[in-house]
Amino acid sequence: MKAENDSAQGPRMPAAPRHPGTWQSLAGLWCLTWRSQLSWRKSLAILLHVLGLPLLGYLRASSFQSMGGWMLFTIDLYTFLALPLFCLHSFGGLVRDDLQEDTACYTLTRPIRRWQFLVGQYTCQCLWTCIIVALTYLAFGSMWWLQEVEGWLPVMLGLMSVAVPAILVYGAISSLMGLLTRKYLVLGLIYGCVIEFGVGQIPTNLHSLSMTHHLKDLLALHPEIGAHLVRDSAQPWLSLLMLAMATLISLGVGCLLFTHREYLQAEDMSR
Repeated sequence: MKAENDSAQGPRMPAAPRHPGTWQSLAGLWCLTWRSQLSWRKSLAILLHVLGLPLLGYLRASSFQSMGGWMLFTIDLYTFLALPLFCLHSFGGLVRDDLQEDTACYTLTRPIRRWQFLVGQYTCQCLWTCIIVALTYLAFGSMWWLQEVEGWLPVMLGLMSVAVPAILVYGAISSLMGLLTRKYLVLGLIYGCVIEFGVGQIPTNLHSLSMTHHLKDLLALHPEIGAHLVRDSAQPWLSLLMLAMATLISLGVGCLLFTHREYLQAEDMSR
């Protein structure tokens, strides 16, 4: 009777594969991102990043006569130097580190495309970096508050608002460098010296290649910071457009490269 019932019902159709949605994929990658930062070494590095320069500035507070001195220390040393280097270190190994740890191999066996994996990793890392940078600027603001510096709150909010496009563009460029070569740190330093600190200082149209130049235009929108930078933001929307284009182009080229290049068999991925 059982066999007759089974034959009457006909062959069973295989269950349709379940594909994770976009938000489920992002949630999974976000869990991988923040959990990977909980080791004691990385936690110590994050703590040093958040408190290192603010504490150094607090110890040197006697040499800062006004808010201008604090801005010179914060903007020049952190926003335009430490922050790009932090993005280069964090985003450069976005794919390569996971490949060496077999995390990407496990993830890519699931129904997720390579470009989706890269965009998801980039998005999660941007969110994590924004949290770290926001904590750092809050630490700077706390030092200014302890020193009773006037007008520190608008300056801190202005720096935090411009940090978002800075992280997006520096992160996209750094992730592309990481996909181009395993020596992305060297390539990033060369790029920074030649483009950001070299071409960006030339008073011609070539300075449009420098992301630092466009970020300074956005910072100049805030009167307190613009007075320190000694510049007026004549075309802030053009600078914002250039930053967005650089971000999308770098991320798009990275997606194409990661999709069509086999990294697992490359010699530079050998452990």
